[in-house]
Amino acid sequence: MHRTEGIEKSVTGRVDGGDLNMSLRDTLSMAISADDGKSWTKPVELTRAVQLSYPFVLEISPGLLLCHCQLVQSGWNDLKPVLFCVEEQTLVQEGATEDQE
Repeated sequence: MHRTEGIEKSVTGRVDGGDLNMSLRDTLSMAISADDGKSWTKPVELTRAVQLSYPFVLEISPGLLLCHCQLVQSGWNDLKPVLFCVEEQTLVQEGATEDQE
């Protein structure tokens, strides 16, 4: 996994989300399918925070995924972007299903 220069927090890290007392949307996870959605790896936790919203993923080069979401800090008007890269192969290895192990 890669950490993008100048970005707040990376994969499997904890993002400081302020003092919100919410447990919804606190984990950003991803699963991979190699057969057009017929089967999936187990979800791999990418990051955790008090509140993460509106994730999107872009493959910026073969096997390298750029992930983005919004971190809600102290209120709904206080959003901070979270941006990091993850290698597809890492998701495949960490999310290997039981029958693949």
